[in-house]
Amino acid sequence: MKVGLSSYSVLEALNDGRLTIVEAISWVKENGGSHLELVPYGYSVVDNYALADEIKERAQAEEIELSGYCMPANFIQPTREAFEEEVERIKKHVDVAHYMALLSFVMTLQLFVWNQSR
Repeated sequence: MKVGLSSYSVLEALNDGRLTIVEAISWVKENGGSHLELVPYGYSVVDNYALADEIKERAQAEEIELSGYCMPANFIQPTREAFEEEVERIKKHVDVAHYMALLSFVMTLQLFVWNQSR
């Protein structure tokens, strides 16, 4: 068994500036972890391949496995155009995960829309 965490677990620290995603890798190591799942909240690698490189380099230096990449996806869209935009957005995430040589890519799919007004 490997002990690690999802970067989503440190979202509050990422958002308020106490931690960067690169520093989070070292934090995992310092706290006995061996892997980190990347969840792109509080940072973005889709539009920042330099950050993707920094993450890879720090993970290698700290011997922390980047165990996966997880993101939400919503294929339930009001128009064909919105659907195609969502597909293109997802493709960008797949491309950066491939660039980073991550072997696990998880999409949390919204398969239906709950209308609470009914």
